[in-house]
Amino acid sequence: MKVTGGWRDLTLSDVRYEQPGVAVKAGNLHLAVGLECLWNSSVCINDLALKDIQVNIDSKKMPPSEQVEEEEDSGPLDLSTPYPITLTRVALDNVNIKIDDTTVSVMDFTSGLNWQEKTLTLKPTSLKGLLIALPKVAEVAQEEVVEPKIENPQPEEKPLGETLSARKISFLARYCRK
Repeated sequence: MKVTGGWRDLTLSDVRYEQPGVAVKAGNLHLAVGLECLWNSSVCINDLALKDIQVNIDSKKMPPSEQVEEEEDSGPLDLSTPYPITLTRVALDNVNIKIDDTTVSVMDFTSGLNWQEKTLTLKPTSLKGLLIALPKVAEVAQEEVVEPKIENPQPEEKPLGETLSARKISFLARYCRK
């Protein structure tokens, strides 16, 4: 891992993290903060950029977690911030996340936001090269599909083209007789 800059303008390169079932590789992480905002009791992040990120999670290899009791749904999520937060630029460049058999890839994403109390404002956003790959249906599930049993089979019908031709001939025959 390589670290450049200071806590106002920090860049981490070649970051790696591993634990059972989780592997993270990051080519470049950049964070630039604006300290001038602290005078106004707000948080300013000028730049948050992630480049060449690879996250692989295999839940089968992770240690079992403790059972957590699910809380009862208390209604809509009510998020607010006590201090205004400004994220001038957030950028994702070549980010790939794989969780078991699901993959999400982003080639290029840029945006920003302002968040004050309960108001969240998204800045102009650009997204290029989004890929979401969901897992394939298990073959076992395909084998378990039961075809419906036909109790009263219907007689085979003629194709529509033949039916129309027969009706057209019948119509022309009646019309020509008159």
